[in-house]
Amino acid sequence: MVSGVLNKSGEVRVVRLKPRRRQTAGLSVHCAEGETKGSERSPSPGVAGGAWMLQSLEEQEGVRGEAILLYGDVIHSGGKKFRQQLKNHAFQALVPLLLHLADSCPDVVMKTKFTFLRCALLLKWEFRKELFGKLAWGRGLGAENDIFIYMVESNFGSYHQFLMQALVYLSSPNRCLKVTAMKFIGGILQDYFTDLCFHLKRGDVKTLRKYFEMVKQDPDSTSRKFYKSFVEDMVELSQFVLL
Repeated sequence: MVSGVLNKSGEVRVVRLKPRRRQTAGLSVHCAEGETKGSERSPSPGVAGGAWMLQSLEEQEGVRGEAILLYGDVIHSGGKKFRQQLKNHAFQALVPLLLHLADSCPDVVMKTKFTFLRCALLLKWEFRKELFGKLAWGRGLGAENDIFIYMVESNFGSYHQFLMQALVYLSSPNRCLKVTAMKFIGGILQDYFTDLCFHLKRGDVKTLRKYFEMVKQDPDSTSRKFYKSFVEDMVELSQFVLL
């Protein structure tokens, strides 16, 4: 069982009640920049956006799907008081949700579509009608590419943030999500390379290099192919930013 909470500070929490043994005790979302919990500082915006989905990967499919659907319910019904905080949460969840559109469980995919569309509506994307059509009836690589374009072009100037959010999925134990993340990262590197050169920081580039090194060591053939295809882009990007 899962439950959603929007507290007074505008923080969204999605928690699982009565956890079973050998499973994580709950799912939580911490997307507010600089927010602290106890003595620990919350993740950076780029990491926080993916953290809540990553925490659910080892949950049963039913719990994973319900958590995603409930997150959408909170986003949709949070009210005007927390509208800006909810927009921040929705933006941080875009990449995780996009990747979960390729989840191995059809039920999770369907619930992710609902939540993804709710985020797009809250953020008032320009291509909302087109997105609805692709989510409802689109199939195959063409639909995937269109949804990618709708998301990226509706958030002009946020390419570097999307890249950093997707990187954490390169270490995902879920191969389906990891491969989808590779496709997404490859698309960002190819189509928005110039923008990345001007927006990525030194710390971002170091993180990018760390993940590429990890992928290089991955025995999976798909990971090695991804590395060989984009390592030159990574090197060139590093040289430009670290000048």
